[in-house]
Amino acid sequence: MKFHHFAAAGAIAVACVFAQTAPSGSPPGSPAGTPAQQETQKSALARRDNDLNVAVGSVTVHGILIDGGCRDPQLANLRQPPETLPEEAPAQPPDALQNNPPPTGAVSAKGISVTGATIQAERAGVMETHVSGMYERQDDPTCAITGSTTSFAVLTDNGRLLDLDQGGNTLAMIAVQSTSGGRAMLNGQGPGVKPRVVVKGALRADRLIVRDLTAGS
Repeated sequence: MKFHHFAAAGAIAVACVFAQTAPSGSPPGSPAGTPAQQETQKSALARRDNDLNVAVGSVTVHGILIDGGCRDPQLANLRQPPETLPEEAPAQPPDALQNNPPPTGAVSAKGISVTGATIQAERAGVMETHVSGMYERQDDPTCAITGSTTSFAVLTDNGRLLDLDQGGNTLAMIAVQSTSGGRAMLNGQGPGVKPRVVVKGALRADRLIVRDLTAGS
C-alpha cells in the first residue's frame, strides 16, 4: 500500500514540475511546437510578410517598352523614335556596273579571269543575307525592340528606367506581338518598335516584378 502512495505522490510531483517549466504562452506570431512545425510556421510568416510588402509596393506604370540590353540607355537617346528602314537601295557608285557585271559575263583583273558561272555562284552566297528583315534584326541605336531583343525594360513617363523580371519579359514579348508594328518588325517588314505599355506589379529597386503588362496607354 505504501508503494502505491509513493508512486502517486511521485507522479503528482513530476506533473507539477512540467507545469512550471512549460511555457504559459508564446508571443503572437511566434513559432511553437516541434522543430518541423516551427519551420512551417516561419515559412508561413515569411510568405505573409512578403505578401504584405508586395501589396504595399504595388504600382501601375505607364511608359514605353524598350530593349533591356540597350547599349546607350541615356534618357535623350531612349526618347528618340526608332530608326526607320531605308525605302530604297543605297546609291550605287558610278563604276558599279563595271565592278558587278551581269552573271553571264566574265571579268578580268590583274591577269585573272573569272567566268560568268563563278560570278553567279559567288553572288548568290553574298546576296543571301540581303533579305527583308536583315536591318531591323540588328540592334537599334535608339534602344527600340528588334528581332534580336531578349530582355525588356520600361521607360516611364517621368523618365525612370525599370528592368522587367523574367515573367515580365515573357509578357512583354506577347505585348509586342499584339501590335501591328511589332508583328511587322518580327516578320521582317518593319523597323524596331517602342510600344506604349501599362505595367502592373511590384517595384523592387529598379526592377519591376510584373503581374500584368498590356500594350497601349
